[in-house]
Order: sequence, then C-alpha cells, then structure tokens
Amino acid sequence: DHRDLHSFPTRRSSDLWYTYSLLVWIFLPYYMRSGLYTMPEFLERRFNRTTRYLYALSTLLTYVLGFIAAILYAGAVVLEALFGLDPVHGVLLMAVTTAVYTIYGGLLSVVWTDFLQFIILFAGGAVVTILGLNATGGILPLMREFPEKFFMAYPASHPEFPFAGMVGTVLSVSMWYVCTNQFMVQRCLGARSEWDARMGAVFAGYMKLLLPFIICLPGVIAWKVLGPGVDPNHVFALLVARLVPAGLVGLIMAGLASAIMSTISSALNSASTVATLDLIVPLWKKNATQEEQVSWGKWLSALFMAVAVGFAIMFSHQQGKVFLIIQNINAYFAAPVAALFIVGIFWKGATGTAAIVTFIAGF
Repeated sequence: DHRDLHSFPTRRSSDLWYTYSLLVWIFLPYYMRSGLYTMPEFLERRFNRTTRYLYALSTLLTYVLGFIAAILYAGAVVLEALFGLDPVHGVLLMAVTTAVYTIYGGLLSVVWTDFLQFIILFAGGAVVTILGLNATGGILPLMREFPEKFFMAYPASHPEFPFAGMVGTVLSVSMWYVCTNQFMVQRCLGARSEWDARMGAVFAGYMKLLLPFIICLPGVIAWKVLGPGVDPNHVFALLVARLVPAGLVGLIMAGLASAIMSTISSALNSASTVATLDLIVPLWKKNATQEEQVSWGKWLSALFMAVAVGFAIMFSHQQGKVFLIIQNINAYFAAPVAALFIVGIFWKGATGTAAIVTFIAGF
C-alpha cells in the first residue's frame, strides 16, 4: 500500500517554507513590537478577552493531544522497534525523562537541547539517506522502479490525501503551525533582538527545504530495502539498523529519541506558559508574583504530562500512524486560528463578535 510510505509529508514539508516568510515579514515584527508574551494575548488586544480564552483552551488541547501525547507515542514506537520495549513502558520512560529537565530547566534548557538535537538528527538523517541511496543504486533507479512513490499530489478520489483537500488545508495548517503557534513563536519572542528572531526563522525556512531528502526519501528507500508490509512507525528505526554501521546506530537513534524529547519539552513549556499567562493569571491570580507564576507553570507542566501519558497509552493501544494522528488533530484547530490572525492584522473592520463566531464555527 503506497499510503504506508507517507508521501504526504513530502508535500507538506516543501510547502511550509513560505509560511516562514510570512512569519519573518508580517507576524514576527508585529508580535515583538507589540510586546506580546503569548499568542492568545494578541487576540485579546485585537478582538476581546473571549477569543483569548478560547484560543488558550484550544492551544492546551492541541498541545496535550496533538503534540505531547502523540509524540510520546512516537518515542515509544522507536523504543519498541529497537529494543522490543513495551509501548506503555516506553511512554512512561520518555515522559519522566523529558518532564524532569523541562520543568526544572525552563525555556533556556528547551532551546539549547533543541539546538544540539537538531544537529544530531539532521546529520543522522543525511547519513541514512546517503547510505540508502548507495545501497539501492541511487535516486534515478528508485524513480524508475517505483515511479508511483514520487508523486507530490494524489487525485481528488484518494481516501487520505485528496489533492483538493490538500490545497484547501496546507496553507491554514502551515500558517497556524509557524506563525500563530506558541510552540514556535515563543522561541522567537525569547530572542535577543528582532533581527536575531527573524534570522532564526529564515534559517528554519531554508532547513525545511531539505526535509524531503532526509525524511521522505528514506521512506522510499525503505520500500526497496525492507520491502512492503513493514509497520510505518518502525520504518526509520529498522532502516537505520539495516544500513548504518554499528558505531553510528546508537548516535543516530539517540538523536531521534532526543528530538522526540525536544518536541515534547517545547510543547510542555509552551502549554504551561499559555495556561499560566492566559488563564490562571487573568482569571484567578491577577496579582500573582513572578515566583508564583513560575510555580504555577511547573505544577501545570506536571499535570499536562500526566494527562498526555494517558492519551499516549490510548494511542499505543489503537496502533495508529503517528503522523496521521498529529495531522488529524491539528487540522481541526488550524483554519479558524489562521483566519483570525491574518484577518486581525490586515483588516481593521473585523469585529470581536465575528472573531468569536469564526473561532467556534470554524471547527
């Protein structure tokens, strides 16, 4: 089944780059010059408090289900493929390990671990691609043998990735993820200056152009090397074990595991920030000190992780494809949020009532 190789990420990865341009030229200058700390805060300034609270709640739901829980499941899948570890035990191991350094280290620890893990994972992905192409004779023989694996778009009748649906959702999902997502923008807001933040986004956009070659191409290589019928969630780990010399296998899989932990820690940190600054402080603790806010953030991080562990275990019992779980959850929230932010910046005539209706009806 050609759907098992996830041709969808190829299109999504190549389409995401232009939303970084929107972030650099439109959204980021607006955020930083306005002195914002969270994305829901923008909606209150532009529309009203109700939209802020609605977006804060949906953000928490998205992060706990679509990021933390789904990525915990992904980490457990990797551990299962490599070591035969039970998925439930894998979820608990990843959760405890990540929660410890995230809760006590804060955003600074998240950023530094992200940076180091990016280098390891990107290098590891490149090694797998190079060794895989060497083992299969190169990309041209693959294209001749499996031309159907290189399609960038499927017909409108495709059961999972119809072209019409892709055209209609890629822009909103990408804009939501890159430009309006606390998970992404919080790193920019923590930069030393607007120039540093914008250059970081530019660099990320260029790196996105390389993802099809180190994320999607190995999937096609796996079809040749491993054959059909392999669990899609296990493909990368099995491909590494098959192609990479023993001395590098541990390093690459450590990079993959650490990248999974990095995503979890970033989402956990962002979720606690949104919950504290957009819900706890304005609704219950208006006079909370900085120390009290930090304390609330730590307790909320532990709570969110506990809830995510429960959902991750549920995902492991359902044995769904990790990528589809994440995308399906995000797709519900992306379009109305993207609409509110882009219209809120470009059209002064948009009202608070219209924003509320759009947000609720958009789901």
